[in-house]
Order: sequence, then C-alpha cells, then structure tokens
Amino acid sequence: MKKLIWLSALIFIGLMLQAQTPVPAGDVSGLWNIDGSPYLIEGEITVPINETLVIEPGVTVNFQGSYKFNVMGTLLATGNEQDSILFTTDDPETGWHSIRIKDTDNNSQDTTRIMYCRIEYGKSSGTCPDNCGGGIFISHGRACITHNNIQHNSAYIGAADWGGGGIYSEYSNPVISENIIQYNHSGHDGGGIYCSYGSPVISGNIVRNNDSDFRGGGIASFLFAAPIISNNIIESNSSNDLGGGLYLSGGDASVVNNYIIGNIGNEGGGLGLYLNNSKIINNLIAGNEANHGGALYNKGSSPWVYNNTIAQNEAYSGGGGIYNTFEMIGMMAFHSNPTIINSIIHDNTAS
Repeated sequence: MKKLIWLSALIFIGLMLQAQTPVPAGDVSGLWNIDGSPYLIEGEITVPINETLVIEPGVTVNFQGSYKFNVMGTLLATGNEQDSILFTTDDPETGWHSIRIKDTDNNSQDTTRIMYCRIEYGKSSGTCPDNCGGGIFISHGRACITHNNIQHNSAYIGAADWGGGGIYSEYSNPVISENIIQYNHSGHDGGGIYCSYGSPVISGNIVRNNDSDFRGGGIASFLFAAPIISNNIIESNSSNDLGGGLYLSGGDASVVNNYIIGNIGNEGGGLGLYLNNSKIINNLIAGNEANHGGALYNKGSSPWVYNNTIAQNEAYSGGGGIYNTFEMIGMMAFHSNPTIINSIIHDNTAS
C-alpha cells in the first residue's frame, strides 16, 4: 500500500513539473495554453513587430524576477468570466516590470486585448519612462483593457517622474473599461491610472483604494489629454497633493456619471483641477475630504459643472464643497471662474 502511495505521489509530482514551461529572455509569439501553464518568465520578453502572442483562459504567467513584458506586436490575453488569466510573481517584494505596449499604433499593429486577467505585483522603477506603469504601460499603443482586476502594482519615483501605479498611458487612446483597479501606488502621480497626450475612454471601472505621493490618487490626467471618464466608481483613493480621487491638468476631460466618494487629498478631496476647463456632469461627489475643496478644488481653472450632487464633503480649512483660487505664471494671473448650473450643493462643511 505504501509503495502505491509513493508511486502515485511521484507520478503527480512528475505531471506537475512537466506542466511548467520555462520562458527564457527573448522574443515570444504563438500560443500559450493551459497545458503549458504556468509559464515561468526567466528574463525580459518581447512580442516582436508583426507577431502575435495568444494567451488562453486559465493560464498563469509567473515572473521569476523584475522582467519586462514588452509588446511591440500584438498580445491577445483573453480569459473569460469563469477562467481568467493571471500575471503574477512568487516574489511580490521584487515584483515584475509590467506589460509594456510600445509603438504599436505607430507601426500599424493590431489592437492588443487584455481581458479577464488579474495583473498583480508589477513594479516599475528606474528613470522615466521605465518608472511608469506598474501594471500596464502604453506609449503610442493600441490597447483594449476590459474586465480585469489590476491590483497591488506600483510605479516608483525616478528621474523625470510621472507615475501610473496601475495603468500608464501616453500618446494613446486605449479603452479602459469594466475593470477593478485597486490597491495600486504611484510615487508621483496617478495611483490607479495616469494619462497624457491622448483621449482614452475610462468607463465602467471601479477605481478604489489607490494612492499617490503627489497628485491624483485614483486617476491623473495631464498634458493635453482629453479622456472620457464616465460611469466609474472612484472611491477611497488618496493623494498627498491635489486630487484625492481625480486630478485634471491641461487638456479637456469629460467627467460624466461617476460616483466620486470617500476620497482624501491635500487639496481637492474629490477632484483637483489645475489650469483646466473640463466638463463635470451628472456626478455624485460625496464624502470626500481635503484641506481646501472637500469636493472640488479649482486652481486657475474654469470647469463647466452641470447637474451634479455635491454633498457631505469636508474641508479642514476652506471650501467644504468647492474652493476656487488662482495661479500666477510670471506676471500673468489665471483665475478660477467655474460655471455651476443645476447642481445640488448640500451639507458640506469647512472647519
């Protein structure tokens, strides 16, 4: 009987070892399926231009160190509701260096699709842009990121700091929808999501419990970005400067039909705007906290604020609901003149 047990155990161990697929540094393409899972990434890997890597439902991609997953061609990581794909590491302290989608738009590659995946323990570090995008980095890229859980990723402070603890997007127009983006950290801006120079669609996500050391605990939008931020729950995020939930600077964002609740920022608990004239429409902005502007902090900004409910926010110094101030650049003063129409502003406090 004992011999039979030992034989069964050895067969089981052999099958487990056989299932593992080591992936050395270099180019990757083709098909990764459940039979080869987990795929053990042993160095920096790249999907080359004009090549495609398909990852099937149920696969685990396990990074053995701080290695990048570069996508210059097309990545199709499409799980399903019953069987997701996991990007992870056995060493969360060291982490791995994120999925990095680069120049796929410039090179006319097909859209990368990341769907029903869990992306965790990514850590981007070094000098910019290596320190951006803890979970996913997109630059001049084509990407559709939907129905994922993006969590416990970090973007660390470095030279020419930017951020994006969960997702970083520049010069790109990705669709980021129906994801849970939580417990991500940025050493600078955008704990959950950072975008600049593009028009991403950020819709139907739960963005919660993210934090940044500077601006935009949940989402940060910079530098001529024109994101559509709609139908999201943005809650319990924090930043040490402007915009606990959302930070908008430059560009022309549309912030529509969101729940922006329970966020904390130094200035602008719900939203912090800097030199920005975005449209803020049909949102519930409630239960946020800051020193100035519990719900909304405008610095040199004149947003169009229409049909919002702004309630039960708190400021420790001034502007429990909305705080307006100006910005001096050289000899020029940029004043804040928001247009506020048909909004309920109720039960906010300043102490």
